[in-house]
Amino acid sequence: MKTTKNFDYAITSRLPLILRGIFLVALGTSLFWINSNTTVNLLLPILLALLAGISGLVFIQKNKIETVPKNWLMIESIADIVLGLAFIYMQVNGENGIENLRDVFAGFAILFAFMQFTYMFQIAMTDFVNNTKVLLIRGLAAIGFGLFGAVLFMQANNEVLTFLINCIGVGPIITGIGCIFLIMYSFRKQPQ
Repeated sequence: MKTTKNFDYAITSRLPLILRGIFLVALGTSLFWINSNTTVNLLLPILLALLAGISGLVFIQKNKIETVPKNWLMIESIADIVLGLAFIYMQVNGENGIENLRDVFAGFAILFAFMQFTYMFQIAMTDFVNNTKVLLIRGLAAIGFGLFGAVLFMQANNEVLTFLINCIGVGPIITGIGCIFLIMYSFRKQPQ
């Protein structure tokens, strides 16, 4: 069993987390294609959000990970699935206009900000000194998501909204790249 900082882990299957990273990058990229003048087709974001969430859950099932990161990867994966289900609801009910997307993204941005702050507190209680980089990154993510959600809720200018909604694609792209780098460089395959 290898230990990194304060977390024990035994990684036997990297593929699900790599796939989660790829699906999140693809989801973020697809969000850049949102057209403010027409109704948005959400089929691709639905598929990518669901696949990203499922891949995260499969990674948890196939590997032994310390409780705190395991719980948060599970919560983030479930949030991806809930986002996919929200997209399905919007697509089925014909509510996939730009205004409805704004409200969904604003709600999820504020939810993700709250999740990041909660995760920071758990990491700080586990080992503050050895996890300062994680705390800094999670803190910046929390502030960014929170401000983004607040701006989306308050703005009324459609051009600004379209720009902001398209910019939310950056979040999944960065998260996806982070997943890939995490599994490729931080975790080493354990001896059998």
